[in-house]
Amino acid sequence: MEGKRGKIEKISEKLVDIGFIIYISSLVISKAGLNIGLAFIVLGFLTDFKRNIGRIKEMSLEYKVVISFLLIYSFYDLVTPGFIKSFSIEVGELYRILPLMIVPLYKKKYSVIRKYVEIMIAFFSLAVVYNLFDYDVSKMERLNGFLYSTTTGHISAMILIFIFGMFLNEKNKIKKSYYLLIEILGVYMLFLTATRAAILGLLIASILLSILKYRKKSISIIIIILILSLIMINKVGYLNNFKISDIKKEISLNTRLTMWRVSLKHFTEESFLYLGLGRDTLTEVFEKEREIHPETLIEKKYAGNPHNMYVLILSEKGLYIFISFISIFVAYLLKSTFLLRGNELFYSLIGSQIVYFISGLTEDNWRSLLMRAPYFVVLIFIFLLKNKDQGVKL
Repeated sequence: MEGKRGKIEKISEKLVDIGFIIYISSLVISKAGLNIGLAFIVLGFLTDFKRNIGRIKEMSLEYKVVISFLLIYSFYDLVTPGFIKSFSIEVGELYRILPLMIVPLYKKKYSVIRKYVEIMIAFFSLAVVYNLFDYDVSKMERLNGFLYSTTTGHISAMILIFIFGMFLNEKNKIKKSYYLLIEILGVYMLFLTATRAAILGLLIASILLSILKYRKKSISIIIIILILSLIMINKVGYLNNFKISDIKKEISLNTRLTMWRVSLKHFTEESFLYLGLGRDTLTEVFEKEREIHPETLIEKKYAGNPHNMYVLILSEKGLYIFISFISIFVAYLLKSTFLLRGNELFYSLIGSQIVYFISGLTEDNWRSLLMRAPYFVVLIFIFLLKNKDQGVKL
């Protein structure tokens, strides 16, 4: 009987392992790949269902807090004006992220976690080379890659800061050179996507990680980062056309400011006890704004997306969910990651979260499946490292 249970457990773990590898390999390549990876993970969970339910009870408080938040976040629409319509949309999206939380249930040696990281970086490297070649051939104004330019940019920024963190800690000269090469090519690709918030997030996170790692000696690295950034901005026409002196006339920025103002105004006026408006209700708000003010910068293509993760969560989910989100993800989980200081993945995990929260200032990184995916991969790495009985390398 024990032999049969052991076999089932191995099959279950193998399926989850395959699913997670497919998932992290598809981050900047394929939305379909993400779904296939999740399917394998769910299948692995169900193969050893009873034992996995028991494992959930043994997981850390941080893990349980995130699971609880995801469930509450989805069901919360039942108390908003969006009610059943918003609730059905939100629950329909839950299956796209919740299965990832299955991965940390299986205890992994550090060598396996490191293998995951190397696979993710290897597939990202291939995507970078392909995207740069494709851009050179197609002569596009902005690089799209396998996904849309904005999505490619935000995902790439998170993976690039992850690689930068690995570069800072790597002692092997060959691996360090490999990370540096991919970093340079990847940053150039990021600049070609012209996703300014992602670029800003990567720049700020790189400077902060350099200070964390080298303290006073970080000044030389910071200067190099700034010089390389200026060179790349100068080479990318789309970014080079952006002038600080003309910021008041900048359409992209002013459109976002208009959407934020309209979203927050409607939230404060229409939301009962600041409970929120419900999922996708901003679509109607934007349509009404266009009817009343035909000259508005809010075009139909924005479809209720204010292009700000924080404004969207506050408007759709209300003040209480917004405070919970900030408290759990921006404060609690980011702070708890510092407990891993000394681990060689520490800088990568901290940096990725910083990039995610900064780039969320101009994009809906939370509701977007593709842009939320790399952030949750980072959380999975954190939970795997913190899972008790791990051979965490410090």
